[in-house]
Amino acid sequence: MLDMKTLKKFYRLPFDTGPMFCFITLTFLCCFFSVLAGAPAEYRVKTGEFSQTAALTGNLQAREAEQLVVPMTENWQIQIKWMAKEGDYVKPGDPVVRFDASAVTADIENMELNLRDKLEQKKQKSADYVNQKLELELKEKQAEVALREKELDASIPKGIISDQKYEQNQLDLKKSAEALKKAKLEKQVALATLESELQRLAIDIQEARVNLEKNKKTMDSLTVTATTAGAVVYAEHEWLGRKVQVGDNVFSTWTVASIPDNNSLQVEAWVNETYIHRIKPGQKVDIFPDAYPDKLLGGTIKDVLNNAEKRNRWGKAHYFNVIISLDALDFNIMKPGMSVKCIVHTANIPKALLIPVQMVYFDGQAFQIKPKGKETLKVNPLGFNEFYLALSLDNNEKIKEGTLLEPVTPPDIAKIKE
Repeated sequence: MLDMKTLKKFYRLPFDTGPMFCFITLTFLCCFFSVLAGAPAEYRVKTGEFSQTAALTGNLQAREAEQLVVPMTENWQIQIKWMAKEGDYVKPGDPVVRFDASAVTADIENMELNLRDKLEQKKQKSADYVNQKLELELKEKQAEVALREKELDASIPKGIISDQKYEQNQLDLKKSAEALKKAKLEKQVALATLESELQRLAIDIQEARVNLEKNKKTMDSLTVTATTAGAVVYAEHEWLGRKVQVGDNVFSTWTVASIPDNNSLQVEAWVNETYIHRIKPGQKVDIFPDAYPDKLLGGTIKDVLNNAEKRNRWGKAHYFNVIISLDALDFNIMKPGMSVKCIVHTANIPKALLIPVQMVYFDGQAFQIKPKGKETLKVNPLGFNEFYLALSLDNNEKIKEGTLLEPVTPPDIAKIKE
């Protein structure tokens, strides 16, 4: 017959198996190994305290952690080129993730060439502005001198010069005045045009510098560094159902890794919607790390979240997130991201009839047991765990403390079916 230590080993079942499936599987194993042992075992019903449990699978997660996210880029999607090894300890300033920077590098090179070209254009335009200003000012001065000369000529009265000469001087004066106005206007328009071009170039240069600085910051952001000390934990890929890895294409704002605060470690587990009514805050939990199956850690259910979620890897059912606080922290064993098995103590009955699960047959609808030398009986249990089926002390006239039981055999099963 299987001993309890071996039963515990076989009781470690996948997450999406419910308590009933666990019971069926465990009962089958017990019967199977009893047959291998060569002789049917006998067990007596006993009275005692009964604790009902539920098995959940979860992970050690930090309540507080530094989240390392994909930076914003123009393309939104970017490839991971390098990551620090998961579990490695990093210090503030250490690189943790590097993303593909080839596109940003090419953009920076083009922007630097464009900026240099704009600066050269501005330098040339500034020189043109100075030269044209000097030429236009000279032209304006010449027009002013010519006007003063014509003003002197026009000031000679008619009595001294002929009327024809006088009229000619007046006409020349008007022409010189118009020439000066034209020179001033030409200077004003030409310099305004050059100043406008210089201002446009200055704006283009400022914009080029801003874009270049932005892309340099983007380049810097493509190497994500730690701001806190701790061990690196990879995040789950949003689509692929596994942890991210080098070579993955990821999108901006995705979390690719985290650096948990070990002092805030807790267990995040999931319970199927079928069994959510059995899980409540305050219930005690036995926690077994998968890496250390013989190490028992204590915990208490802190919260059961109300929003059910689909877990695609576990089928079509919905699951509720269960938060479990740890009674103590052991950093020699506990690592963020470590998977654990949680045995939740969902019920406690101070006194009940305890039927060893090895002596129980379940046909998918009802539980059957067989007192030695008698017909099999259907029983309605108060609950069951990996060791016992619990019956009420009342209304069980045929089953009492000390009743000797024997396994339900194939002939007994055939009779039940008939």
